[in-house]
Amino acid sequence: MRAITTPGTVLLLAAVLSNVSAARAAIPQKKEYLSEAEADKIRDAGMTGPRIVLYAKFAGDRIKKLQYEFAHMDPGDQKRTDRVNSLINSYAGCIDDAADLLDIGIEKQEDIREGVKALQAQIKEALPYLQDLAAKGPERETYKDNLDDAIEATQDAAKDVEKASKEMAPPPVRRKRLRQETAHVRLSDILRDAPVPVIEAAAAILLAQMYRRRLPAELRDLYRQFALAHSTRRHIARIRRKRARRIAHNPRGASHDLEPMFAALNLEYFDGSLRCPRLGWSARPWRSQFGCFDPSLDQIVMNNRLDREDVPSYAVELILYHEMLHVKHPLRAAACGLQAHSTEFRAEEKRFKQYERARKFLEHVR
Repeated sequence: MRAITTPGTVLLLAAVLSNVSAARAAIPQKKEYLSEAEADKIRDAGMTGPRIVLYAKFAGDRIKKLQYEFAHMDPGDQKRTDRVNSLINSYAGCIDDAADLLDIGIEKQEDIREGVKALQAQIKEALPYLQDLAAKGPERETYKDNLDDAIEATQDAAKDVEKASKEMAPPPVRRKRLRQETAHVRLSDILRDAPVPVIEAAAAILLAQMYRRRLPAELRDLYRQFALAHSTRRHIARIRRKRARRIAHNPRGASHDLEPMFAALNLEYFDGSLRCPRLGWSARPWRSQFGCFDPSLDQIVMNNRLDREDVPSYAVELILYHEMLHVKHPLRAAACGLQAHSTEFRAEEKRFKQYERARKFLEHVR
């Protein structure tokens, strides 16, 4: 680790390098409780950490709407009970999915700190309100069962957050220590050989955040250029290959075999030119995504929730095809960081012959 000592200043590095994580997320499940706009945000977020943040935000939105419902009760409103139960179920779904993503983020060794922080804050705010609603909310019997489920989901998520806080990968800069007005900051080994100007830019980012000042554009661009550089991404990929978890090449599931499926899709959509990475199924069901391509480990992992007889092959093929497109279209720099789903990627994805049919089926997978 590389240390920086700055007198009289407490530094905390912005997690810029989290955008450089080599892991990529696949098509997230379109949940019935999400609006189209929310589903698109989840889909486009790409990395696990930002998705957790979004789910926590969406959960908070449901709580606010629930509070509004109880603050504006109309005895003649016949649909209020349905809306209340729908909001409670929707909240629980967001919390469950955010909690599930914690495990995925840890497994892929992504930086999910912002997600953990957002989920923890949402739980701290929502749980007392829900418990108070259970104790003395109006017309409790009309939503009691769903409310009990939501409280249980929130309590389980709190345990998952506590566990994730202990297990998640170290950040690019570890917690500062202030001793005699001197801040000691430990940097990730990703920055071990970074040029001095990059380290200085990192310090400027910290100072700008601490004192809430605008960061000079030239320093922001310098750090961003380093974070998105091919050499940095290759370095992170090398580290992931050493430290991250590889699956066994085991494409044959209980109901679906990925190897012949990959070969058929390769011929039909890629003229047989796409190389085949390691293929396999997840060790446990994932709730929040159907698959993942990790270029550093050169593997496609499919959610074993899809490995069932009642899941048609065309649905599995769409997810596998999506991951194959990630093999073809590497991450590239964009205005907001690294872009996983470019315009070309989206257009090519819709070439899948049963795209709409598969998407509609996947929306209802449990």
